Amino acid sequence: MSEPDEGPGAAPVKKSKIKEAAPVEEKIDSVLHVDRTAAPAHPEWMKTPLHPELELTGPAEYDLKTNMDLSFIAGQGDGKFTGLDAYEHLKSNNLLDGCLGIADGLAIQERGVKAFSKFFESKDSAVVALWTAVFTDEEGKLCVPLAIPVLSKVAITKGDLSVLWTKNRPLVRFKS
Repeated sequence: MSEPDEGPGAAPVKKSKIKEAAPVEEKIDSVLHVDRTAAPAHPEWMKTPLHPELELTGPAEYDLKTNMDLSFIAGQGDGKFTGLDAYEHLKSNNLLDGCLGIADGLAIQERGVKAFSKFFESKDSAVVALWTAVFTDEEGKLCVPLAIPVLSKVAITKGDLSVLWTKNRPLVRFKS
């Protein structure tokens, strides 16, 4: 069968009235609820927490979309800046108490990798450091727990502070 002639004098071709649907964005709840009444269980590799007084600090409920501040420090990503530099910056500027901790990491982990991707990777962060939970490991190294997307889940893993702190690791803090 041939196509209808659309040239001059031809009968008009009826256009379909069906509109293509816009892609539907999956609704991801951005509000986290964090239990601040009891200290969270520590992973076995977390030997000596350096700031146990900060474990229960932070809001019990907050919105990842509106209550988080992601910032970078001058020199970060220059090939010389380490996690220790970031930690010292937070301590010396009295910013540590506004950072996330293990309980926050567990709440982010529970929300899942899609939420992590939407609220952190979309802002150029592939890692969320849980700074109020800095600790020494079994070898005595300073480390920080990290929330990172791994395949289909968010993992909480150990981050050695002596390694380079790249530009995809902003300081994630609660907005004041």
